[in-house]
Amino acid sequence: MVKFKTNFFNIALNTISITILVSNWALVLFYYFDLPNIINSHYNILGEPDNSGNKIIILLLPILSLITYMGFSYLEKRPHLLNYPVPVNTKNSKRLASIAIKAIILIKLIVLLLFLFLSYTMVFNNLESSSSMNNSILMFFVGLIVFTLVYFINKMYKAK
Repeated sequence: MVKFKTNFFNIALNTISITILVSNWALVLFYYFDLPNIINSHYNILGEPDNSGNKIIILLLPILSLITYMGFSYLEKRPHLLNYPVPVNTKNSKRLASIAIKAIILIKLIVLLLFLFLSYTMVFNNLESSSSMNNSILMFFVGLIVFTLVYFINKMYKAK
């Protein structure tokens, strides 16, 4: 396994990711006891609630955030486990792994932001008895993830 030097970009984005993860937990735990016992727990494609359940379900979002953080962090340290869109050889392995690490760190950040948005929306929609979710923001996150993947895959093709 090749060790990679960490650079400022990677450290900064990982620090932001940890901050987002902690913020997600803090948000949910801070407001947990103020939430009604039954909350809207799922929204349809129009952003309208279509399922409700016990408020403990809201803890699922920070738990999934933690699992996501741990999974991406594991892969970030082991780029040799990843599948690459181009053949990997001794000439390009370090370059491709460096690109993959940046992609993983950035996607981890975006996914954690998505979970924070979902937690925020669920907490405040249920506290204010609001019944809608802004789907355009969800689509923005999905688009951002797709754009990031396409960008880094393209970068790997150029680095081969």
